[in-house]
Amino acid sequence: MSDTFDHMCDAYDQFVNMGEELGEDPDNRYKPYNTFGRISDPLYYHRKYNFLSIKIRTKDEKGAYLMETAEGHFWVPKSLCRRLDEERGTVWIWGRFEPQMLEGTHE
Repeated sequence: MSDTFDHMCDAYDQFVNMGEELGEDPDNRYKPYNTFGRISDPLYYHRKYNFLSIKIRTKDEKGAYLMETAEGHFWVPKSLCRRLDEERGTVWIWGRFEPQMLEGTHE
């Protein structure tokens, strides 16, 4: 029984690492999990957005940012943001979040 399990694990490891052996997918876009079952890329489920400035920040920890982009303004919860860099104007936002642009100015 244990031999069957060992062979199954070896076959799975070979299948998972097949792309690396062939020289495909060097940045691991299609393999979010490492061999221990943990997500190896913390930004795998996030998308990078560019913004011009942050107009409003709510003061509470579970608040939101009002971001200004070339297309308009949108609110994004702080909990969905990763690696916010105001100098470069970039932020990584959870991939399922779809920003809804707001009409008018919010100052």
